[in-house]
Amino acid sequence: MKYNEDATIMYIDLCELSPALDDTCFKIVGENLEMLKANKIDDKLKMGEQITFITAPKYFGDGYVMPIVAISISGENLLDFEEGYNNLLDWLSK
Repeated sequence: MKYNEDATIMYIDLCELSPALDDTCFKIVGENLEMLKANKIDDKLKMGEQITFITAPKYFGDGYVMPIVAISISGENLLDFEEGYNNLLDWLSK
């Protein structure tokens, strides 16, 4: 897990993904990132934790990083899909 220079984007690189996706690196942006920070994702996202998430099914262009729009860690829901998807659409429209 790492942030960009101004901490407005979080990148998460995962392993042992099932099913296989186009990449292992994902991003969280905008209000979704603020919600996850408020839910203390930095403390909860640790090596070995089981993560369940929803993202795009594949790449949609060069340099594209698949966004996470829902995530739970070890069964704790930190961001639900409906809110996360709507937040991403808002972020993309800016």
